[in-house]
Amino acid sequence: MEYVRGVAFIAEVAISFALMLTVLFASNHDLLSRYTPYFVGALYAIFITLETPLSGMSMNPARTSGSAFLGRYWHALWVYFLAPTLGMLVAAEFFLRVRRGTQQVDPKETTKHETAQQHHEIGL
Repeated sequence: MEYVRGVAFIAEVAISFALMLTVLFASNHDLLSRYTPYFVGALYAIFITLETPLSGMSMNPARTSGSAFLGRYWHALWVYFLAPTLGMLVAAEFFLRVRRGTQQVDPKETTKHETAQQHHEIGL
């Protein structure tokens, strides 16, 4: 049973990482930003096909907890809360490290709204 949980954890981290990274790179690219919803839809279709047999493909802790509540099945629920969060945080960190220094930020434009990179650098 631990093997199945490990596979589910890795699969959930991987699909969350890929989805978040796709959203971050596509939405922050001038030419690709308008196609971000299509990229997300295509990834979901691929993930449903490939990952559902491994873990049931949660990607959403609310969906998983609702099903668990109705089915009264709480085993390995932690996988579906921890793995997507971890995958998306790792993707965000990866995105910030890849993009570091490639964008020029105008200080006048960031007085009200900090960029994600500045927010990350000051440790908030």
